[in-house]
Amino acid sequence: MQLVYEPFIEICAFGFLLMITIFFFVKEKLFTTQSVFYAVFLVITLLSLALDVATAYTISYSRYILLTTNMVLNTLLFTSTLLSSVVFFLFVIALSGGIWKLQRMKVLFVILLLPFVAGIASIIVNYRTGIIFYFDRYRIYHHGPYYFKYCMLGLFYIFSGIFYTIYNRRHIPRAQIVTIFLYALLSAAAIVFQYYFPRYLMAGAFEALGLLCMYFTFQNPDTYIDGLTGIFGRSAFLVVVGQHLRWHNDSNRIITVDINSFKTINNHFGFVVGDNLIKSVVEFLQTVVTNKRSLFRIGGDQFALILSEEDSEKCVEQIRRRFKYSWSVMDNKLQLSASIAEIPAASNLFSRELLMQIIENSLLIAKESGIGSYVFVDSGIVASIKRKIKLESCLHNFEKNNCLKLFFQPIYGVRKKRIVCAEALLRMFDPELGEIPPDEFIHVAERLGLANRIGRFILKETCRFVYDNKPEKLGLESIALNLSAAECMQENYAEYIKEVLTGYPFDKSILAFEISETLAATARSRVAGIMDTLRPLGVKFSLDDYSQGYSNIQAIISLPFNAIKTDKELLWNALKSEKANTIYRHTVKMFKEMGLKVIGEGAETEQHVKFLLEHDIDYIQGFYFGKALSKEDFLDKVLKANAGSAAR
Repeated sequence: MQLVYEPFIEICAFGFLLMITIFFFVKEKLFTTQSVFYAVFLVITLLSLALDVATAYTISYSRYILLTTNMVLNTLLFTSTLLSSVVFFLFVIALSGGIWKLQRMKVLFVILLLPFVAGIASIIVNYRTGIIFYFDRYRIYHHGPYYFKYCMLGLFYIFSGIFYTIYNRRHIPRAQIVTIFLYALLSAAAIVFQYYFPRYLMAGAFEALGLLCMYFTFQNPDTYIDGLTGIFGRSAFLVVVGQHLRWHNDSNRIITVDINSFKTINNHFGFVVGDNLIKSVVEFLQTVVTNKRSLFRIGGDQFALILSEEDSEKCVEQIRRRFKYSWSVMDNKLQLSASIAEIPAASNLFSRELLMQIIENSLLIAKESGIGSYVFVDSGIVASIKRKIKLESCLHNFEKNNCLKLFFQPIYGVRKKRIVCAEALLRMFDPELGEIPPDEFIHVAERLGLANRIGRFILKETCRFVYDNKPEKLGLESIALNLSAAECMQENYAEYIKEVLTGYPFDKSILAFEISETLAATARSRVAGIMDTLRPLGVKFSLDDYSQGYSNIQAIISLPFNAIKTDKELLWNALKSEKANTIYRHTVKMFKEMGLKVIGEGAETEQHVKFLLEHDIDYIQGFYFGKALSKEDFLDKVLKANAGSAAR
């Protein structure tokens, strides 16, 4: 007796999946490798559902249907169902960007597809052999001896997709992994259910549900669109660039545009004006590119265009020319400037991740070059950016890789005529980059927000140095260390310093915290609070780099400094200019009369030292008495120098 199938759930699933398919094709504009596979996946699953419903009726009423029609429809159904499993496997590979790797590994690609080829061959010869399905002489449908193997073949590709996902989980976002597992689970359950309960057609419905989950979690074309402007956003740019780098070694150029001082416009005119300005800029950029798929908004006020080498020069010139004129936005005439960077998109230069870092850094270079600057990112700039990226990576993990070391620069005491103090200074070394100048790595550390972490490291290392080596026994009066603005701005930072200091049993009067005059002038209450907390422990405070910043006398009057360190530029200018000489002489005299010690910084020659001695300086710091040394070399130098002084 012929089995009568119940396809009602499949019919509903077909209608639902058809709606999703229409939405997808109407909205999809990017057509990436991933979305192309998803589109194929949708179409094949939709076809499979339609065939499943059709064959449900043709099999149920096979006596009234031509045998040839039944055989053709069922052959197409088995082909599309198997093809759906294979496309799922390839779609999973596309999610991690592995399709281009399979293209290179042709042998592996062939091996993976051999079971599919064997399955298709079995379906083709089934018309004669009936190994998967057949109709008996009464036109009643039956499963053939290879039907179970056919089901296992579908499961093979589904579970291959699962194993591939697990193996490449680092390259696939978590939401996608969860959805892939859900789809595989539903598909596997559908195959098993259909095998044991053939009357109730539900396999297609399970697949449709899995595809729906994919659509809403990561395959919705709207996720690639920028909500404000309607053009492609940052996520779309990452996908497109990734494809360029994987599939093409071409001469395309990436033009990046950054509107300067956009935050100022938002602050002064409001966000509505700012949003309308962005829309106006986008409208202009759309006239520059012929292909609308080449324009992206990659940041709040940043845009990217992917153009051929021939079009890039004309495009850059048009953009620079337009920004010379004002922009009319809601009755406002706004004068803007833009920083532009042009980057070759050749795959032999960098990866997608590196490219995004190069874009960010090249725009910074353009901004630093001046208003409306243009930068072509050649190999030299790429090399410097790679160095910067490597430097950032080292600094992020400085505690583990030990790239930061504490050095000590000797400070000469005029009264005792020997080294009596030292300043703790940070130095950076990397096996690949070598020695990195302080001006370079400190600037990067501040930009990365690492100043607080590094300050804590310096504090602990200085305390450990004092505790382990007992420098007071070598005749040292103090070890100075800088207190940065980032540290002073931290809540309860003085309490943290106090906690660290009390953990080391040494006389705290040997420590002297140096505070820049800019910080003392701009955050006087914060500095005063820190000084009030720490002075009872015995620590001293010095005003650093006097004359470099605000030269704020009020800060000196109101804050209990023990010493003032004059900036090196003041010393060097004093030897060149009579006016500067007068300022230096009276500055030192003023501080001495206030009962403050004076440290003269920048002594590099005998002439510098002679000048400072003539002006009754208390301490002298500079290369003349030594550069910053490792703790071993510093202790050795102090031991020898002070032993020689004692002998004299």
